[in-house]
Amino acid sequence: MYTIYLSADSHVPQPFTAIEAIFDAIARSVTFVTPAARPTPTLAPQLSADATTLVDAVAAAFAASDADRLRELMAPKCWFGAGYYQSSGSALSREKMAEGLRSSFARGLKVSVESRPIRTDATIVRGPFWVWATWSAYGDPVIRADDVQLVFGQQDGGWYWIGALFHAGALRR
Repeated sequence: MYTIYLSADSHVPQPFTAIEAIFDAIARSVTFVTPAARPTPTLAPQLSADATTLVDAVAAAFAASDADRLRELMAPKCWFGAGYYQSSGSALSREKMAEGLRSSFARGLKVSVESRPIRTDATIVRGPFWVWATWSAYGDPVIRADDVQLVFGQQDGGWYWIGALFHAGALRR
């Protein structure tokens, strides 16, 4: 069932100016298409040696608190996707993300990456592969450590670290 109605965005009262013929014309303009078969789903990406090498390189760079190396491992042409579980994400340039990591490392951020298993199940942040990481809270025991999904994807034939989903620990259960 479809409904066609007049909606005014203004809070100012306006006289009804649309005539019945206008609504009839709108209704007649709707075209229904013949249902077609759904396309065959694309195959899930296969974990390659390049993707595995990238995950290991990201884990090593985090272990060394090396923001410059992490910047090199991020996609050069695209935005880095960062978001919080059940919240809107944001996009940062790799320079801004690396700058934020550098500052956080200087204040004592420690990140441990669980480089195995490399997971292929659905994630909220785009990318076919991801691993868990735990980010410390700058040594402050009052702030608990949070689970983060580090997401990896392919761009222009190369594999890159493309995103992070923070506070994703609820997905672990």
